[in-house]
Amino acid sequence: MRFRLLLALAALYPASMTAVAQTDTATFDVTATVDPTCTVDADNLVFGTYDPFSDTPLDENSEIRVQCTSDTPYDIGLDDGDNTGAEGERRMALADESDFLEYDLYHDNHGGTSWGDIDSGAELTGLSGTGSEQSYVVYGRIFAEQSVAVGNYVDTIEVTVKW
Repeated sequence: MRFRLLLALAALYPASMTAVAQTDTATFDVTATVDPTCTVDADNLVFGTYDPFSDTPLDENSEIRVQCTSDTPYDIGLDDGDNTGAEGERRMALADESDFLEYDLYHDNHGGTSWGDIDSGAELTGLSGTGSEQSYVVYGRIFAEQSVAVGNYVDTIEVTVKW
C-alpha cells in the first residue's frame, strides 16, 4: 500500500518542478611582466706598493659582479677615471694632484685588451644574463719605471652596465 501511495504522489508531482542544480563557469588570466634589469657591484683594485725603479709593471686584479634577468643581453664598460690625461690615459693622482701614476685596465689579461667605456668599442660586449650573479675579472697594470713622487695615489673608475 505504501508503494502505491508513493507512486500516486510521484504522479502528482510534475517533472518540471524537480529541482536540478544549475552551474555556470568563467575563466580569468593571471599575468605579470618581467622587465629586463641588471645590478652591478665592484671590488676596489689595490696595487699595493709600487717601485718606480723596477723595470717590471705592477699587475693586480679586481672583480666586477653583474646580475641580470635571464636572457637579458648586456655590455660592461669602464670609464677613464677622474684623472684622465691629455692623451686619454688613465692616471691615479696624489691628493693635491701634483703628480700622476699611469695605469690601465684590461678585460682579457694584464696588458691585453684595454677596457673602455660603453659605446667606445673597448667595452666587454655580447654578455647574457642568467638570473644569477656573474663575475668578471678586471686586470690592472701600473706601467714600469715611472718617475713619481712619494705618496698615496688614487683614482675612481665608474662601471656601467648597459642592457
